[in-house]
Amino acid sequence: MKSFENDYFLDQPVSQKLLIAVRMLGEFKGKESLFRDQFPEVLKTLQQTAIIQSTESSNRIEGIFVPEKRIRLIVAQNVKPLNRPEEEVAGYKDILNDIHTNASKNKLTP
Repeated sequence: MKSFENDYFLDQPVSQKLLIAVRMLGEFKGKESLFRDQFPEVLKTLQQTAIIQSTESSNRIEGIFVPEKRIRLIVAQNVKPLNRPEEEVAGYKDILNDIHTNASKNKLTP
C-alpha cells in the first residue's frame, strides 16, 4: 500500500481546511490546559459522562443490552456485575480506565 511508504504523505498537498483544523486543534489544546487548571471538577464530570455513554454505546453495538441505571452503577460506583452482560460492561469500563490512567505508558506502533 502506497500510503504506508515512508515519504508518501510528504508529497501530498495540504488543503487550507486541513491547515485551519490543525491550527484550531492547537488553540483548543491550550484552552484544555486552562480548563484543566481552573475547572477540574467540570472536566471530571464530562469525562465520567463520556465513559458511561461510550460503555453503553459500545456494548449495544456488540449486542449487549444492560439498563442505563445498571451501567451507571457499574461504571461510576464500581457495583459488582450480576450477570454476563454486566460483566462485559465492567470489562469495557476497566479497559477504558486503563487507557485513561496509563495513556502515557502505552506506546502505539504501526
